[in-house]
Amino acid sequence: MHNLYKVGFGGGCHWCTEAVFMFLRGVTKVAQGFISPKENIEDFSEAVIVHFNPNIIALEDLVAIHLDTHRSTQNHSMRNKYRSGIYFFEKKKSLF
Repeated sequence: MHNLYKVGFGGGCHWCTEAVFMFLRGVTKVAQGFISPKENIEDFSEAVIVHFNPNIIALEDLVAIHLDTHRSTQNHSMRNKYRSGIYFFEKKKSLF
């Protein structure tokens, strides 16, 4: 489990976004919800957190899949909530 990483993707309905990633080889878990940057928590995106093994699937491939599977320029009433975003998480150091 030490070689697992996570990345967040916002860009549309989290159910649709979840379906894109959940069956990819190397992805171990997809959690849906809302993500916001630390600087401004009111700028949240409906998003997913993708847990993955970088030895099986590269972060670059996940980003490319994300960018190819949603339209960030589409004008619709939920534009603010469905904003396009890629969110990273800092890996915490273990005390053990």
